[in-house]
This record gives sequence, C-alpha cells and structure tokens, in this order.
Amino acid sequence: MTTTTVTFTINGDQHVVDVSSTAGLEVTSTLNDYIRQQTTLKGTKRSCGEGGCGACMVMLKSTGGSSGVAINSCLRPLLTCNGQDFVTIEGIGGEGKGYQPIQQKCASSGGSQCGFCSPGFVMSMYSLLSSSSSTPQHLRVDEALQGNICRCTGFRPILQSFYDTPPPSKVVSSKSSSPCLPLQLTAGATWIDVTTEQQLSALLLQYSKQTPAPKDVMLVGARTSFGIWKDRRPDVYLHIANIASLRTLSRDTTTNSWEIGTAVPIQQAINYLSKFTGDGCKHIPQIVDHLQKVAAESIRNVATIGGNVMLTHLHQHATDGTSFAYSDVTTLLFGYGATLKIHDPVAGATKEVSFEEFYNTDMTYCYLVSIVLPPSTAVSQFKSFRIAARNGLSHPYAVASIKCDVQNGVVTGGVNVVLGGITTRPAQYLQTASAMVGIQVSDIEKFRAVCGVLQGEAVPTPAEGRVQFRNNVVVSFLYKFFLSLQTSLPAKLQNESLSWFPRIPVTATSQSSTDPSMYPITKPEPNLDALRQLGGEVQYIDDMETGSQTMHLAVVLSTAVGSFTFDTTVAKSMPGFIGFYEASNLTDLHNDAVLQGPVVASSKSEYVDQIIAVVAANTAIMATDIARAVKVTYSGTKQPIISVDDAVKHRSFHLQIDPPHIHKGDAPKAIAASQHKVTSKSYCAQQYHFHMETQSSMAKVNTSGRGIHVYIATQAPSLCAAQVQAATGLLSGDVTVETPRCGGGYGGKLFNSFKGACITAAVTKQFKKPSKLVMDIEENMRNMGTRFDWRFDYSVGFQDDGSITGVEATFYTNCGYFDLDASQSSGLVMSAFDNCYNIPNWKVEHRLCKTEVPPGTSMRGPGYVPGVYFIESIVDRVSAELNMDPDVVRQKNFYKPGDVTPYGMTLSQFANMDVLFADLKQTHADVKKKAEEFNAANAFTKKGVCMMPVKYGMNWHNLDGLYSFTVDINIQSDSSIAMTTSGVEIGQGLSVKVAQVISHQLNAPESFIIADATSTKVVNDLGSLTAYSTTSELCCAAAINACTEINTALAPVRKSLPPSATWTDVVTQAIKMGVKLHAKATSKDKPPVHKPDQYNSYCAAVIEVQMDTLTGEVKIPLISIAYDVGRSINPLVDRGQVEGAFMQGLGYVLTEEISRNPTTGVRTAKNTWEYHVPSVADTPETWSTLLTNISNPDGVLSSKATGEPTVCLGAGVAFAVADAIRASGQKTYTASSIPIPVSDRMLGCNPTLDFSKFVFQ
Repeated sequence: MTTTTVTFTINGDQHVVDVSSTAGLEVTSTLNDYIRQQTTLKGTKRSCGEGGCGACMVMLKSTGGSSGVAINSCLRPLLTCNGQDFVTIEGIGGEGKGYQPIQQKCASSGGSQCGFCSPGFVMSMYSLLSSSSSTPQHLRVDEALQGNICRCTGFRPILQSFYDTPPPSKVVSSKSSSPCLPLQLTAGATWIDVTTEQQLSALLLQYSKQTPAPKDVMLVGARTSFGIWKDRRPDVYLHIANIASLRTLSRDTTTNSWEIGTAVPIQQAINYLSKFTGDGCKHIPQIVDHLQKVAAESIRNVATIGGNVMLTHLHQHATDGTSFAYSDVTTLLFGYGATLKIHDPVAGATKEVSFEEFYNTDMTYCYLVSIVLPPSTAVSQFKSFRIAARNGLSHPYAVASIKCDVQNGVVTGGVNVVLGGITTRPAQYLQTASAMVGIQVSDIEKFRAVCGVLQGEAVPTPAEGRVQFRNNVVVSFLYKFFLSLQTSLPAKLQNESLSWFPRIPVTATSQSSTDPSMYPITKPEPNLDALRQLGGEVQYIDDMETGSQTMHLAVVLSTAVGSFTFDTTVAKSMPGFIGFYEASNLTDLHNDAVLQGPVVASSKSEYVDQIIAVVAANTAIMATDIARAVKVTYSGTKQPIISVDDAVKHRSFHLQIDPPHIHKGDAPKAIAASQHKVTSKSYCAQQYHFHMETQSSMAKVNTSGRGIHVYIATQAPSLCAAQVQAATGLLSGDVTVETPRCGGGYGGKLFNSFKGACITAAVTKQFKKPSKLVMDIEENMRNMGTRFDWRFDYSVGFQDDGSITGVEATFYTNCGYFDLDASQSSGLVMSAFDNCYNIPNWKVEHRLCKTEVPPGTSMRGPGYVPGVYFIESIVDRVSAELNMDPDVVRQKNFYKPGDVTPYGMTLSQFANMDVLFADLKQTHADVKKKAEEFNAANAFTKKGVCMMPVKYGMNWHNLDGLYSFTVDINIQSDSSIAMTTSGVEIGQGLSVKVAQVISHQLNAPESFIIADATSTKVVNDLGSLTAYSTTSELCCAAAINACTEINTALAPVRKSLPPSATWTDVVTQAIKMGVKLHAKATSKDKPPVHKPDQYNSYCAAVIEVQMDTLTGEVKIPLISIAYDVGRSINPLVDRGQVEGAFMQGLGYVLTEEISRNPTTGVRTAKNTWEYHVPSVADTPETWSTLLTNISNPDGVLSSKATGEPTVCLGAGVAFAVADAIRASGQKTYTASSIPIPVSDRMLGCNPTLDFSKFVFQ
C-alpha cells in the first residue's frame, strides 16, 4: 500500500500534506518551502537556498528519541520527510515559554547583531547539545557550526557564548510521527518511496522500457546536490533512503574490509569508521579527518556517500566548469583503493568494480549498492590532501589521494595516485604511479624526477580556472606525501607533511571602560531585540503575511548587451504562473523617473545582469524558477566592457564636473629629486555585501483604498519613498515606506533597494493586489552592485631612510553602467588616501570608469578601504625596495598632532594614534620575534606580521549638506516610551544606543523603551541615510534634543512631586496636568568642527598570519586590535562592530573573489558555491580587542563611531601575507592587489615550481 500524503511533525504538531493538491507546493518543494509558506513558523529563514549559509537550520530528531541532528531545511525535499520529526527555533525557546541558556548567553555576549542568522546558529548548537552527554569540547562546537555563516559579528561572540555550555537539563520533547505508508504520487513529476532493492530494480526496468522514450529517472537519498545543480528536473524521483540494504554499515570478519551502503549519510559513515582501531585501521583516521572537511556537518548529516560518488559520474563529461571533478569523497575513496558494488537490473546481477570501471559503466538504469574499503596492510602508506578558497564549508580547487606500499624504504608497488579538480572527474595518474615504483623514498633526485612526470601528466582543464595553481599544487601534495614516508624528518620539515592546518578554537580577551555613574550610558548591553532574534520571533520583510492574493515576483536578468526578445512558452506552462511583464506591460512604472537608469530595461539591455522583465507566481520559489525558464534572444550584441582595465583601454569614462583631486606641493618635482622612485599599479577588486537577508520588498494598497504602503529592507526609507513616488506618479502623501529592520546591509541596501520597492509598488498599483519581491541569492548577486573595484596608477619618490617625498597618482573607479554613488566614494577616497602619513607633496587625480555591468555601490568603509589599502601598498613597496621593516617606514612618515592633511583637516587628536601604537608595541615586538624564530625553524610554513594604523574621518555631511536624523519619542499612558528613528536598525546597535540615551536623559527605566519600525509617516527625513558609521551617534544626538524638550515640559511636574517619585509617578502626574508627552527632534544642525570631517576615529592592529607556502593555505593565529572609541555609549555593541568589520575586511583580502565570464561579462561567482565569505574556521585563533577610553569632545556624549574603520584593517592581512611570502624567499614580493586568494598566495611563493627546493633533510 502507498499514500499520496506526507505525514510528519514539527515541534510535536502533526502535519499531513498532499503536495498534489496544496497550492504553492510541488514535487521539488523543500521542507523550508513548506515551513515558510504553509505555517506561521517564520523563525526558520531562507537566505541562499543552497545549504551554504545555515539560516534555514532545523533539527531532525532521531527515531523515538529526544536527540537529533541539524539539517538544512532548504535542501530537504518535503517528500523525504514522511514519518519524520523536526524541531524549529520556535520549538525550543522563546518569550512565552522561556529562552534556552544558549539563547541567553549568545544575546548577552553580543552574538546577535542583525539577527537574520541567529536562529540557525541556535538550532545547530541546540542539536549538538541534544545529542551530547557532556559539555562539548570547543573544537566540537566549531565543527557543529561550520555550516552557519554570520556576516555581522565575525563569529567570535557566538563561539565564545556557546563554548562551555552543558547539555540542557531537559531536552525539548515532542510526540513522534507514526510509521507512515510509502509515498507514491504524481504532481508534474512522479515521486515514489522505494522500500526494497527488488522494487527498485523493477522500477528501473519499467522506466528503461517506457515508450515512446525512456523516462529520466533520478535516485534520491537526500538530494542535497539540488543546492548547486538546480536545473535538473527528471520525470521520476525514486527515493531510496529507506531501503535498509542500502544503508548498511559493516565490517567483514574474514577480509577486514568495511562496506558502506550507498544511502548512508556521510556523517554517519564518519561516526561509524571513527570507532575502529587496531589491525587494518591505520588509515582510518586520515579518511575520517578528510571526510570531516566535506561541506558542513549539517549537510553531511543527510547527504549520502553514494550520492556524492554518483554526482562525479553524472557530470564527468561536463567541460563548461559544471563538473564535480573536485569531489573530496570520490577522490579520497578512489585513491584509497575502495571498490564499488553495482547492481544491473537488466542483467539481474551485482558486480564489484573499481572506480575506473565504474566511470566506464552506463549507470542510467543501474544503481550503486555500496562502497567497500579495504583494510590497511603493514606496508601500505596513505595520505590525502585538499586546498580550497577558505578553511571550511568550501569545495576544494584540488584534491589528492595517494597510496603505495613501502618496504625497507622502497616503493614496492600498490601505487595509486588519484587527483580531483584536474580533469572533469577524479582520475588516476598512471605515469606518475609507474614512476614511483622502485624508488627509494629518501632519494630526492628520483623524487624530483617523479614531480616532473606528475607536472606533465596532471594538466588541468581550463574551464575550472586557476590552471597553473592547480598544476603546481598537486605536485606540492606529492611532496607532502613523500615527506610523510620518511623515517625521520628534521624539525624544519615537521609541519610540511601535514595535509592541512589543524583547527584551534578561538580564545579572546577584551578591555574597555565603563562608568557606572553614567549608566545606562557606557553600560555593555546587547541589541534591544537580541533575545527575540535568537528566538526567531522578530519579523523581517519575507516573514510578513500578505495573503493568498499576493503576487510573488522575480526578475529576468540579461546575459548580453544588446536588443532582446522573449519566448515565454515554457515559462507560462510552469506551475504557479500568474504573469510575465516587460517594461511596456508595467504601465504604472515610470521607468525613467527612477535612479539614473530604468528599473526594467525596455527592448535593449545596456549592461549585463540588468533587469529586463518581471514575472509573477504563486510563490517566490515558483517565480524564480519561471523567470529562469524565460528564453531570451539577443541581437546586435557586443563584447561588454567589464573591468577598469577595459574602460581605461577604451577611454570609457563618466562625465565628471570638477572631479575630486589632491594637489599639494610639487609632487613631480619632489619625486624626480628623490633618491628612489617607483612607478607601478595596484588593484582593489569588488566585494559582495552578502547581507543574509536578500533584497526584499512588499507592497500593499493602503487601508484607505488609495496610495501604497511599501515594507522594505532599506537603509534609506525616506529616499526610497521619494523614488517610489517618482516611479508610480502617486502623491508623496500617498506613499508610505516602512522598514522594521534589515537582515544586514553594509551599504547594499542603500540605493539598490529602491529597485524592488519601485517594482512592487508599481505592480500593486496596477493590479490592486499585494506583491512581494524577495530576490533569490543568484539574482541578488548578479544584479545588485558590489563594492567598487579600483585601479591605482602611481609614482612615488622616497629616500634611503624611508621617508616618502611625494606621490603622483590617478584613481580609476569601476562605477558600472551609471554613477549610482561612486562620486561619493571617490570623494571619500581622497580623504582616506593619506591615512596616517604626512607626505609633503601630492598630485592625485580621479576618473570614473563606465563599464557595462551593474552599477557598484557603497560598501562598509566606502572610499576608505581602497584609499587606506593603496597608501599602505605604497608603504609596502617602499619597504621592499629598501629591504626595510614596513613598520619603520610607517612611523618615519607618521603625522604629528596638529599637522594638517592635504584636504585641510587639522589633526588635533592624532596623539590618540600614538596611544594605540604604544598599547600594541610590546605585542608587536613579541609576535614579530616569535615569527622570525618560527620562520627560521620551518622550511615551507611561514608566518607574516603586520602592525597597521587607520585614520578614519567621520563625516556628518552628504553631498547636499548635513546628514539629518530624526527621533520621535512618544510617552504612553502606562509610562512606556515608544521611539522611532529615521535611522534604520541593521544590526549596528542603533536602537539600544538610542534607548540608553533616552533612559539616561529622561531618568526612565530602559526596560520601558520600545523601538518601533522606521516609517516615513512618522519620521520622513531625506537626509537620513543609514550609512557611513554615524547614524547611531546622530540619532542619539536627535534623541537628546527630543528629551530636552520633554524634560522642559516635565520640569514643573517633577517639581510638584517628591524626590522619591518614580518615572511612572512622573508620567501619571504629567497626564493629569495635561503636559505634552511627545517630542520629535533632529540631530544638531551645525557644521563640522574640523572640516571636512567632524572627527577622526583611530585604530590599529597587530596581525599575524601563518601560511603553508606549498599550497597557499592561511590561518590567522593572532589579531590584536586597539580602537580609539572615545567614551563608548555601549562597549558591547562597539566591540561587536569593531570585530565584525575586521572580519569583513579579512574576507575581502583572503577569500572573497567576484568573477565574471570574460566573454559575456555575466557574473559567475553568483552563489555560496563560488563566493566565499569567511566561515567559522577562518576566525582568528587568538583575538584581543582593546577599546581605549579617550574622551572625544567633538562626538555625541564624547563617543566615536565604530561601524566601519576596522574593515580597513583587513588590508593589514594582505601585508602580513606579503611578509610571509617574502619570508619564503620572494624578497621583492608586494601586495599589489587584493584579494590575495589561495591560488595567488601559493604562486606568490612559487612563481615557477622549483623542484630543487624540495628536500627531505
């Protein structure tokens, strides 16, 4: 018997779902789709939809128990949930039932900033604790959180809050689902739960003989591959996860071999193999260790070992870069010598084959039964290696699995050299294996000859890129393998045989000052909504209900520059289709009134990845699928200009009237007269904001029946309202824009957010229905701007003693097709370019490049990140030319207090930088000394150190004058206080800082203060951009002004009451006396004290990196940051901002690469598979943060802003890497471009692979 309904429980409540008759669901729907569309449980988020961020995490409970494992609900097919039990964030703790200790600890440590990722982290940790009998070790916590990404905090406060947390005394329990009948249904495609191998064989035979054509059949275990290969839509899904014989885990007592069923989850295989020791098991630890590098634990908990192997077979002929050549699992097992059992239903037989035979077998209607691992022998030697973009949650660029027999120091046979990431599938390298046989493992000359064989044999396919790196790094892997074969190694080579750096959990310290007499000012407090964020109780835009009539929108993006036409035949036939709209169909969208270009292109695409149409469907997922099914034909296409170099070559520039520049002294003359001169270029690439909440907007007709209410995640609600008014032609009074919060922003939700607002408002106005546009991550990454990329052409003059005499330079900024806000960034770069250096002669110009890609936009530290990096790259180059310590060059050119910058700012507080450097001086000396000792003691593992300063101007201006922020304070009858700010809470702690100020000013309990959503109907201030770090302090300034007005009104009330009167007493009496209990005020309207900036924030850091120069792998053993925070209003928030910004800078330098197709210009790094922000494993091992208490007379309540300056310290990571590369022997290496990804790091140490450097002694 079978059923067409799926039955499962969520938090103990039973759900019975018929996918074929439930609107919005289909065979491909996921558990996340169901939770978010069909229930009210909105704490489980959707961000990437690929298993690459962890926002969607839930717990899958063990059968009949209270423990469970974390899984990615966005990858879990709904139809695989039959008979299973799940727990979401709502099921473990919240305001009503009480919060779990992990939620409370994380909140109090500052571990939740924007909050979008917070429920996912909690679920991962709770799942770990539920299955732990004792407090998990710190490393175990790190492993459990590897599948979770946080873009705000830098991970440190989350990790430290979860460390040393014992299992809960009472684990959440819920009733289990009853055993369920197997599923069999057809809803577009056919899904069948298969329960036996006999049934599976019969079905495969049936579908292979189907007429008029055989069916496309997909065997499904957990279907986690759908996160990457999203386009495959087979006719039939055969769900095999419940076939007991395919989930075997056993060891043959005769052969000592292990058999792992094809449907066994990878993590289950790891747990099983980890138990074995003794005879035949000596290679098991290496296999287990490598398998733990695969994806993340939440994915390994369900992803099957056979499914991973089958993917390499399915994609083995893909030559377009979409193969699975770099599979860790397959390469590892292939090289180890595993065999595979395959069943052929046609022949009715099962056979055991090698991997090579497997790849030559037609598996269309066969299935993989199991994988057999042989035991080790006394003479067998085995090692595996991988290298990836980051240290966790990342597919490798290259993998090696090498095995051989060694007797008496000679390779006697059994050689198997398998590499992944070279061709389109993992493969054996037989020439290399043959060359290894018979050589003494200690014979360095013969080994070098083998290296030459491998380098000639392992020629990478170009589609995957990084050809030279992949070719070189596999030779490094071979060297590491041979090092492991040596009977003894000198101390200098002990680290070099490691497969990868071991992970060391974070230890951290912090120092800051508080003043209890000022409380709640200076009191460390978490964000106002931190606990509710960790409980999944706050609402983001996509969490808001809109009703069954909602039109869910998605966009069609261009893939070429030129005229276009559409074929929507397939799209219109897909489930959930409502409508397809070209620009001409959107009659209420006044395209040309918005931004500086059309929201939706009309008939011609001006740049690649431009919005050219909109579709509407019943759900967001359906809308995205339909949009991607629209066929677009182009004519009159051209090769797009996509880079700064292209633009300069073609002289493609935007018109600039009075472009920003710096002219001071006579730079050409000073450079010509200098003892040394260098002319060179440096580059800063793009960086994606990676806000966990993608661009999200929702529009409804106002309750009055006229006008539009837009709910949107934006950093500029008032400007957004003006854009919506222009786009729709409505009166301004008929447009309301409301922003409850943003799930991250970093500048990405400034002007780019307006597109979604205009589209949803126009659709709602035209069709009189609610509409919602929540961008899928791929469209978000392709269409929304990134940090600008820059080129910097310069000449610098300098003297023997390191003093820099003059700089002549031109900045080139890649604006994209139009100048969205590049002009502002170009102005900021001129304020940043001097950083901390008093260079007497400057001549700096700037050009805005026009390219045919989406316009860039501000990102955390706009202008300052490139400006600081470029001047520091000059310092690095000068140091390399003089063979001088960069720190000597830095301090030789330091400003002194009272100096005036090239742009006219008097540095009255520069002594603060001297304080910071003094605080770090001893740390730097100790770290530098130990690094030098380490480098002398290690042949190929090197450390680099950088101590870097940053001077960051806090500007209270925008292009039109003073930034203006408004705060509305409304005291309620019960004495609670409702506050609304025109600044938006994006995780930076704005609300809690303003609440602290209001509490302090009014002498009211802070617990009485409630932060309302930012709404243009309450605070409409066109000068309010939540950007450039100053929003919190200016909202605090506005709050002080509003409180002053209220206090003036309350003065007679307080005078009439005894001194012991409470706040509630005061409010009660004020109401009786008819006193106005409402005030609205703006921030102080005065020019900056020191033009052009209000003040400077100063910070500095000592950064240590450790690099394997053979592979380019890097880790951060230490970061010590000192920050001039003034008198911090909230040290906990400020520490979070300082550390989170630094981690964004670290990611920019080490892991985050944006790539485009060089021919079409279309973004290829468009998802979490190819774009890598830092993960838990990239967190510095030792982290020290010092917030100095130096009063700031030019700030609000003596405070300083903290949101952006330390992102510039990320450049220090680049210079520490350069220091390590120079320590490897490349004495003239300089960090002339960022990022410096793993491939560039390895090639920086080994421009050409020199086998003579390989030694055994």
